[in-house]
Amino acid sequence: MLNVAAANRLDSSGLGLLVRCSSDFRKRGGDVCLPAPPPFIHEVLEVSMLSAVLPAVATEQEAVIAFLRDAMREPATPSRPGRRVLLVDRSRDLGAFVRAVLTQHGYDVYAASLVGDAENFLSVHPIDFILAGPGAEELPPEQVLGALREIAPQAAALQLAPEFASFDAHDAATRLLELFRKTS
Repeated sequence: MLNVAAANRLDSSGLGLLVRCSSDFRKRGGDVCLPAPPPFIHEVLEVSMLSAVLPAVATEQEAVIAFLRDAMREPATPSRPGRRVLLVDRSRDLGAFVRAVLTQHGYDVYAASLVGDAENFLSVHPIDFILAGPGAEELPPEQVLGALREIAPQAAALQLAPEFASFDAHDAATRLLELFRKTS
């Protein structure tokens, strides 16, 4: 359980950090639940469709009960694979944010920190979208996308704005989804 009641702002990096922590905790048999979050955080979770990843409850007691109830459930059956996205960016928090938002909308998201890692991934796995983040190495995003499109010419090349990580979570999720809607 993570108490965010005193928070007055949440940007995309902060939300990505929460999602990554939640994922890390789940791998270890734990979970993250937000007791009594401020209304703006609740709205961000709903709009970005992350309320299932970071559930909000009214009280800390409800958070504990929700965790215990979820621990007793059977694991979900994986759904049919969605359209595949490869994000190239050094920020693990941004990667967690992008993965959480796009996964909720039916995409399968993979991440690489370095262009070389992305090239290796693309040589083995088919991808529908290549997404260059603002922290994608020292190269301009256009060069990153150009190099990767040579390996995966069928993939749509998308680029996040340089200031993307500083957007508040709601704006970041909205802009990310708009970027994908334009190419679909």
